[in-house]
Amino acid sequence: MFITPYDNSFKLCEHWLANAKNNLLNEEILNLQVESHGGLPRTFQIVKTLIRTIMKEQQEEILEDSDNCFATRLYSVYFTWTVNIPNLKYEQNRNIILVTFHVPDFLEIYRPILCVSLKSYFLDLNSRFRKDPLNEELLNNLVNCLTCDIAKPELSDQEQLISYIKKLPLLELMINKEYQKIGHYINEAILREPYHLMFSKLLRDTEYLSTIYHFKNLILDDIKMFVNEKVLLDRFSIILYRLSFLEFDKDISAITKFFSQKLALGESENLYLNNLNFISRDLNSASSCNAYDLRYLESKQIAKAQEIIQNQKKRYGAESKFEVDREVIHEATYLSYEKIEKLINTKEFSHGR
Repeated sequence: MFITPYDNSFKLCEHWLANAKNNLLNEEILNLQVESHGGLPRTFQIVKTLIRTIMKEQQEEILEDSDNCFATRLYSVYFTWTVNIPNLKYEQNRNIILVTFHVPDFLEIYRPILCVSLKSYFLDLNSRFRKDPLNEELLNNLVNCLTCDIAKPELSDQEQLISYIKKLPLLELMINKEYQKIGHYINEAILREPYHLMFSKLLRDTEYLSTIYHFKNLILDDIKMFVNEKVLLDRFSIILYRLSFLEFDKDISAITKFFSQKLALGESENLYLNNLNFISRDLNSASSCNAYDLRYLESKQIAKAQEIIQNQKKRYGAESKFEVDREVIHEATYLSYEKIEKLINTKEFSHGR
């Protein structure tokens, strides 16, 4: 994606660099995605020169300068030309810039990633650079931004998805039934610049690789079914979990447990698709599939809550100070406390209190 100095993603980069210049720790790692400029060593040297020019650092401020790492007292720059990245866990309290040719494998990083693509820019600070108005504007904005206080721009949900790679609060969104927001996130995630390692891990043990349809088309179909029909296919739940938590090695049984127990959805069922308006293209000829039926989720939650209330009443009802444990019901069903209160106070359950 081509960005300009007026885009919010560019302003996020300015804000990050200004913090680093002022020795403030950024929560995010800055990922600068660049084009190759005549080979790997030369590209890294060009990017190092660009960053040093922006930060206006002196030679004595350099702590390390190697083939794939450059560090000053304010930040560390790592350079990788594959999808693999260095181990950065020991630098959690440092400002880190990660320079890449591709979207790398971020699975082992436990900080948000701010992704800024400079692939449309020629970054070598020579005479050719100066003749390009876009390059000159880029450098002027970055150099000048560090002399003033740069406010972090407010981002729309769309801009958040484009600019950052971070975990999705799936539990909270599912509890609040924000299926459209979840679907939008997954849609954006799978349409990002693809790389083999990510998708081979993402799709492991799913049906997506064993069909005649391209897996991206099937995932997009399954997103539509999830958002519009409130049907969460088993296979989609696997990649939904992995993309949300960036835990690509999590086995299927653990993912199933998350949806069945943590989200109180119970076991997925053999669901007949005849009454759905939208069906994934490879399921057109299938009569049923394994899925979580979210269309009647609240009625199931209410039934479970009623069962818990009955069980508590049978067990503790004889006690004079018996009070229904609302927290237990909420944790088991994720019903709102208002709905739980209404259930407790219905004639059937309040009788004899």
